[in-house]
Amino acid sequence: MRRDRSSSPIPQKAPPTVLKNVLIIDGAYLQIGINKLNMDNNYFMPLEKNFLVLINFLETIAKTKFDQIRFVTAEDAETRPKNLKLYEAIKQARSERTIIVDERDFKYKTQQCKCGCKQDVKWKVQAEVDVAIAVYLIDYALYS
Repeated sequence: MRRDRSSSPIPQKAPPTVLKNVLIIDGAYLQIGINKLNMDNNYFMPLEKNFLVLINFLETIAKTKFDQIRFVTAEDAETRPKNLKLYEAIKQARSERTIIVDERDFKYKTQQCKCGCKQDVKWKVQAEVDVAIAVYLIDYALYS
C-alpha cells in the first residue's frame, strides 16, 4: 500500500531573515575616533552615554533604519574593565535595537628589536577583527 505523503508534516526551514541595512562597527576604531574627536575639539562625548545617539545620527545620514548592528572588537583582561560602561550601554540599547557584540581575543605579535639588542618585543594586535568584519560582509551579501 502506498502512503500519501502530501499531508505528512515535513520539517521546513524558517525563511531567512532579510537584512537590508546592516551596520558593522569596528569597536577599536570607533573608540579611537571618539577619543580623537574629544581631544581635537576640546570636547567630551563619552561613547557609553551617546551610543544610541551615534546610531541615530548614522541612520539619519544613511536615511534608513539599520535592521541589525554588529559591534566587533577585541578585548583582554587589561582592556575589558576599561570598556565595561560601553558594554553596559550596548546591553541597554539591545532592548530597542538588534545589536550583536562579537568580542574576540587579542593576538600577540613578536618582533626582534631593531636597535641591536636582539631582544624580542611583543605587542597586542586585533588580528581577528578585520577578518571577522570581512566575513560578515560576505555573509550578508550572499545570504541576506
